[in-house]
Amino acid sequence: MPPSLLFDFEYDQFVCYGELLSSLIVSLYLETAGMTNRWVDIRSSLRTDDKYRDASVNWKWTEMLVNNTFQFNGTRMYVTQGFIGSTVTNLTTSLGREGSDYTAAILASLLKAESVTIWKDVPGVLNADPKQYQGTILLKELSYREAIEMTYSGAQVIHPKTMKPLYNSNIPLYVRSFANPSEPGTVIHQVDHPLELTPVFITKGNQVLITFSPYDFSFISAEDISRVFALLSAKGLKVNLIQKSAIDLSLLVDAPELGLETIMLDLRKDYEVKYNTGLTLVTIRHYNNETIERLTAGKKIFIEQYSRLTAKIAVN
Repeated sequence: MPPSLLFDFEYDQFVCYGELLSSLIVSLYLETAGMTNRWVDIRSSLRTDDKYRDASVNWKWTEMLVNNTFQFNGTRMYVTQGFIGSTVTNLTTSLGREGSDYTAAILASLLKAESVTIWKDVPGVLNADPKQYQGTILLKELSYREAIEMTYSGAQVIHPKTMKPLYNSNIPLYVRSFANPSEPGTVIHQVDHPLELTPVFITKGNQVLITFSPYDFSFISAEDISRVFALLSAKGLKVNLIQKSAIDLSLLVDAPELGLETIMLDLRKDYEVKYNTGLTLVTIRHYNNETIERLTAGKKIFIEQYSRLTAKIAVN
């Protein structure tokens, strides 16, 4: 049976109950331990648009509702949920993978917190995923900019949108291990001194390389790029890498959850389209020749891109 066309909406209406029930259990446990708290359904305060599974925050409404709800003049501790919000019509939405971190950053920014601490199953922010790489290194200190670049490229410890509200309010973020709570972990904050540039490796699988060419052999124009991006955005596809030649536009995107061929039919109305599936995007921050050679050895390179600090290579 094909997936429901309303899958994203239906997903959000069900997935919220894990957060609601687990936070209620924590609240009741704290009460029995003598720690008075107030449980809050965050959906009553965090307003978003209706882009289900990847909702954007309505900051104007959220600021007003959050400051009306979280008042610490009579309550010292609140227990609430991450990851979820609601539309103005009270339909549940979610903020995307690791959205609980983003929720904490939103609340911290609006309530003018001194800091945010998130607890993970790793010692802090590492220079690579320990499930994929050996000999990973703990990054004890990061700038906001470095953290944003890492999360945007696919690092999964922190939600990609977490850093902006913290940066705007100059609030430090601490990433610590719940297995070793006495360890300091990683601090992400405004950095005014040089940091050691440790190579950082981020691997993102399930990628599709799509190459577009106009049927009439004309040059790729800004209008073509805009049209292709609009088509992909309408299908919910995130572009991770772009490369342009005279008559070709190549984009590396996350593989769609719905059928790829259905999307290709729409794209082929205006362009000749070729694609490769099953690729992996390897991103290296602070790269050097040795790291690139080591990570691409024995692999076929489909597309690669280099900037001053970042290398992005799609391999199979």
